[in-house]
Amino acid sequence: MKLTKNVLTVALMLVTLTFTFGAVSAQDEVTAALTAGRSNLTVGDVVPLTFEVTHPAGWRVIAPELPEQWGDYEVRAQLLPTIRDNGDGTETTSQQIDVALFAPGTFQTPLMEFRLVNDSGQMTTRQVTPLSLTINSVLTPDDMELRDIKPQAELPVPFVSPLVYIGAVALVAVSVAALALAIRRQQANRPVIDTRSIYQVAYDDLNAIDGRRFVEHGDYRSYAEEVSNVMRRLLERMYGISLKDHTLLEVRRMLRDVDLPPDYLRFALSLLVDCDYVKFGHEMPDANDIAARTTRARQFILLVEPMDAARQVRMEGAA
Repeated sequence: MKLTKNVLTVALMLVTLTFTFGAVSAQDEVTAALTAGRSNLTVGDVVPLTFEVTHPAGWRVIAPELPEQWGDYEVRAQLLPTIRDNGDGTETTSQQIDVALFAPGTFQTPLMEFRLVNDSGQMTTRQVTPLSLTINSVLTPDDMELRDIKPQAELPVPFVSPLVYIGAVALVAVSVAALALAIRRQQANRPVIDTRSIYQVAYDDLNAIDGRRFVEHGDYRSYAEEVSNVMRRLLERMYGISLKDHTLLEVRRMLRDVDLPPDYLRFALSLLVDCDYVKFGHEMPDANDIAARTTRARQFILLVEPMDAARQVRMEGAA
């Protein structure tokens, strides 16, 4: 009996070591870097930074949304991430971040953290080693020398009646107004074709919700209702079903047979439940807790978005 217990103990230790070694190996496979696309920089230059993470295939990187004033750096643009298959069982997620500095010297980027979701849906937080940029002054020693300024050449100007100028200005104004009206009518009659994917539409809708500042104004119920509507519309378009005006129990039944991994389904239903608790007044969390609902919705989009669509370069509008 004692021998059997010892064998079971050794087996459990081996299994534990196997899982531990696998987790460490998976972590070792993840590398993150921040590099600059230009050197020899001067004050005011827009510098493209590349944020790259190499990770096992099937994993997802959730990049941070940087503020407009990021430490000493001014963020001009932050493109959406792209995913590249390396052909060796790993992928590289890349994102371009355009920044500018407005003083000479050497400046280090602030600490940058990102989230990593593995193929089992588990999420961890990682850090990127800061990057330093050296900015040179736009002035050179020659620019400090005094120079003579030559006066402009004086040319004879023939006399023209003021009425001619007034008539010309009026004619140009009428022409510009007529052209603008014609262009406006043409654009109004032209059908608008939305070429975005359903995942990009949902992502843009979440950005619009954050831009309306529901949480800052204390309108938690409208915020939760808008996030719930984005999730329901995305699921409707993914599986060709209608979830409008259905209860959560009905939604759960309708999604039971769709091609969605159980972990992802639980993730989506949990978010819908949290939104309904706030929407119908059952729960009023603090502002920091409720504001995380758009972040969780973005994480769901990254989990379910097909690989071929995720590899396409998609530019986010100015934040």
